[in-house]
Amino acid sequence: MTPWMKTALTAAAGMAAVVATTPVQAAATDETALSLCKVKISADEVAKPSRRPTTVGFIKRVDGQVAILRPTRDGVDELKDEVGMDLYAFDAVVTGSNGGFDAIFTDNSTVSGVADTCLEISKYVYKPAEKKVEFRMRLGRGVVSVAAGSVAKIPGDSMSVKVRNDTNLAVTGTRIVIRAK
Repeated sequence: MTPWMKTALTAAAGMAAVVATTPVQAAATDETALSLCKVKISADEVAKPSRRPTTVGFIKRVDGQVAILRPTRDGVDELKDEVGMDLYAFDAVVTGSNGGFDAIFTDNSTVSGVADTCLEISKYVYKPAEKKVEFRMRLGRGVVSVAAGSVAKIPGDSMSVKVRNDTNLAVTGTRIVIRAK
């Protein structure tokens, strides 16, 4: 296991203890937790994996060191990233010093990351027939390029990228590049 994966898993292990408890218990014992990208978040923002995760996108390109951190009921799984691999809501894509990736989502949004990046899919709902759309990401570190798909073209604040926990950038039918140190 590489050092960058150990760092990411250390953060995930801290989060796993909160995932295993109910939100009420998490709030009663500790009001904050670490996200998969080692960003301090409130306990009620911790990923709550479902029994039947829905595919929200897939990996189109992988270069170098890239892994997916996927919350489970028992903790966090680290999966070696492969072209064609499904992405689920609450996954985090982590790249090493020579890594990079491209991902395509079901609404045709594309996200690309470069070396030393950690990007979490905080929430993804794409049900245009029901007029339920929402795409939220959290950039813990690194650089990502986002080309908005159908979600961002629907009126309202339906797509955003949160940089760590400080800044929330709305995406409205455009392409943006974001860097978090």
